[in-house]
Amino acid sequence: MVTSSTSRRKCFMAYDASFDRPTRKPKTHTNETRITRLKKLPVQSRLEMNRKIMDRNKARREKACTTADDVSDVESLITIEDEEMDNIRSDPDVFALAKPYLDAATIAEMNRANREDAENRKEVAAEAAESEKESEFEPDVTLHEPNSTSQTENKFPKEIKYIPSQMET
Repeated sequence: MVTSSTSRRKCFMAYDASFDRPTRKPKTHTNETRITRLKKLPVQSRLEMNRKIMDRNKARREKACTTADDVSDVESLITIEDEEMDNIRSDPDVFALAKPYLDAATIAEMNRANREDAENRKEVAAEAAESEKESEFEPDVTLHEPNSTSQTENKFPKEIKYIPSQMET
């Protein structure tokens, strides 16, 4: 898992340092037509394809550990946008459908992000309740019953100042 430069949180899909090997030759994401076709696939299909890619990469790594053969490069995962992953993690029904195609690190990151969002919502609700209490104020103007026997001067709030000299000119 790596931190995305465009996002405040970690990327959801697993990242492997072997993707950066200098001998690695990109095969899947070099053709613009292929990239466009992959982006048009439903998220569920892309998740299924990524699961298969992760399984093949795991088998390659295991083979590299048990044999002295030079194992071929790992495959890149198909990009799933952060917005799509946020939709998956925020909807429990969609998450349940997608969970079999996600790796443990991605599931853990989604759970952590959900907990963080819940804490943020609680803080915002507490701040809103506190500011609502602070916004209760006493009015600047007090109303009195008119007294016909005495003439009283009108009292205006600070925002509305009555200056007789300005009104007369």
